[in-house]
Amino acid sequence: MTLTNSPGSKSTTASLSTNVIFLLNFTTAQRSYLLLSPRTLGLLYTPQNEHFGIVPIEAMACGLPVLAINNGGPTETLVDSGPDMSSKDATGLLREPTVDRWAEAIKIICQLSPEQRKRVGEAGKLRVREMFSLDTLGKEMEGACVYAERMGPVGTEDAFVLLLGTILLGCMMLLMGLFL
Repeated sequence: MTLTNSPGSKSTTASLSTNVIFLLNFTTAQRSYLLLSPRTLGLLYTPQNEHFGIVPIEAMACGLPVLAINNGGPTETLVDSGPDMSSKDATGLLREPTVDRWAEAIKIICQLSPEQRKRVGEAGKLRVREMFSLDTLGKEMEGACVYAERMGPVGTEDAFVLLLGTILLGCMMLLMGLFL
């Protein structure tokens, strides 16, 4: 979707040539194209109460600002900059899931200057490297294993939960490696 300023006007309106495509399912190649296209201005992430959400991390890794609902996983993965994305650490916007709040946030993302867009993109890439890279996840997993070992022997049920958690974390690390 493109936003344009009317000549002599301070208001912003959607142009008549606006293109919006809804893709319910797409290939890895299509996803990569969309995330890396210079025409892509940002990512809108609509799931509520998502436990983690890899999609915003993929978008940040590609240098895109992210607009997400302000609950669930995105509250841990995104750095909200407040009303206008002016913070140097901003990676996107977290908003209540209302039409007015999202329309306002979409307008902010679409009107970012090239310098602001570059700053937000670099902040997103840095956050992904520092918090969600394979190196970071590996170090955190190692720390969790050392901590678990120091806890001493555990019962069968506790051991199963720890094993399952380790397997899930390993799977997540593998997936992260495929996308980053």
